[in-house]
Amino acid sequence: LRGPSNTAYKIEHVRQSIILRRITRPKARVAVYCAGVLPYFSGRDMIDFLGKNDKVIARQKSHESTMNGKSIDFRPGHTKWDLAYSIGRLQPDVVTELWGLPGEADPYLKKNYKKVVIDGFTFYLRRGSESVAWEEARRYL
Repeated sequence: LRGPSNTAYKIEHVRQSIILRRITRPKARVAVYCAGVLPYFSGRDMIDFLGKNDKVIARQKSHESTMNGKSIDFRPGHTKWDLAYSIGRLQPDVVTELWGLPGEADPYLKKNYKKVVIDGFTFYLRRGSESVAWEEARRYL
């Protein structure tokens, strides 16, 4: 038997989930592109950038099917996002996994978030959030 697809990637998400549990409090909301392993193992509420779990995003028009300036194949569920809404309006406590669109997030992240890299994973923590375990996160600032 072959193992499940993307096993190494999923293992990384489990590691990332453990970090999220460490640097956040239970009521934290985390913005992600991969809304499967991270919410399951972190136990935190998620804001789904791609709208598979968000009616506002799901009802928007699709973006052109490109990633990092290159055309990609048809990938349902991966062509809708609105960072002004997901980050600017919903104001998650943590943003992670910018998935090929980091420049688009800059206006929202630079204004209200502090970047921290933990064990090779990049997290953006919302300044002043009571749902961030700052005493733990400061070890990495």
